[in-house]
Formats: sequence, structure tokens, C-alpha cells
Amino acid sequence: MASSMTRRVLLAPNAHNGVEALNLARRARQVLGEQRPAVADAWLLTVEALGYAVAGDRRGADQALTESRTAAEALTSEEEPPPWPWVFSFTPDKVAACRVTCGARLGLPEWVLAQDVEALATGHAKQRALLVLDIADGHIAGGRVEAAFALASPRPRCQPAVPVRADRGTRPCPAP
Repeated sequence: MASSMTRRVLLAPNAHNGVEALNLARRARQVLGEQRPAVADAWLLTVEALGYAVAGDRRGADQALTESRTAAEALTSEEEPPPWPWVFSFTPDKVAACRVTCGARLGLPEWVLAQDVEALATGHAKQRALLVLDIADGHIAGGRVEAAFALASPRPRCQPAVPVRADRGTRPCPAP
């Protein structure tokens, strides 16, 4: 049941269902009980923030993000490695990434562009790629369409001064 609920909690805000995301986050807190790990609270607060953002509630998203950042900062200083199923640490950088995503969903360029560098320091390549698209959304919301397209446009896979290798899909970059 826990893995099914976790999957649903993760998918709800991405399916643009803010109310379901908020309800699932609250339900997850109830299921975990009062003795839940602190990392669970920090993570669930970001899920709530995304739910509020999808629902268009800036104030609710901001409050949840502020609480999540406080919880994440406390985690980095006082808690041991995260328990299962939170196998990865939850840091303030992850909260910054969530603020970028919330800002993109709410159309708030100031949220997106203020946190973009900090947010890009977190996660894996796929997570960073999604964040770049959220940052592009922030540029669009701020009226900087050219910057958005420059960020979101596909780039050729190349590496400077690397010979052509078909097995890796790389090719030399053209000279500037």
C-alpha cells in the first residue's frame, strides 16, 4: 500500500491535479503517523507546494515551500541517513528545485529565475533537464521568449576536441 500511495502522491501534481496531490499528501501523513521520519515531512511539504501551485494558490505554495526548506535545513544538520523509502537525502537544493517548478506552474518568473542556479545543482541529468524546461517557462512568464527558446531548444550532442565515436553518439563541436 505504501508504494502505491507514494506513486500516486508523486503523479498527482504532475497530472495537474492539485486537489488530489494535497489530499494524498495529507493522507500519507496520516498513514505514516506521528512517528514519521523528518525527511517524510520535508518531502511531503514539497508535494503540497506542487499541489497548491497546480491549483493556482501562490500563498499556499509559498508557505509549504518555506516549511519544507526549514525542515530540509534541519535534516542536513541533525539527522542520520534517510530511512527507506527515502534512500536519497533531501536538501535545501531540492526545495529550490521545487520552487522553480512551482513558479513555472504559477507563472511567476521571480520564483523561477531567483532559484535557477541553486536548483540546477541538484538531481540527475533527467531532473535537471525538466528544471531547464521550468526555467524556460519562467522566462516566458517574464516576457523573455527568446531566452526561453534558447534554453528549451535541443542542442546537438557534441564535445569539444573529441573524435567522432558512433557508439556514443558524440561528434566534434564546430570551432567557434
